[in-house]
Amino acid sequence: MADKMQFDLVSPERRVASLEVTSVQIPGADGDMTAMPGHAPLITTLRPGILRVESTGGTQ
Repeated sequence: MADKMQFDLVSPERRVASLEVTSVQIPGADGDMTAMPGHAPLITTLRPGILRVESTGGTQ
């Protein structure tokens, strides 16, 4: 399993961020979840909330 993955945050207008990360915490409609390198593909509904991105440089 890889220790990093590519993360792209996009809006309808533009790419907001493109980072190499170790995990992403996502506010899902059924509760928060964490995507990590090697995770299974998932399609889900999101809810408004805070998206946390963790990389070797810290959490954003």
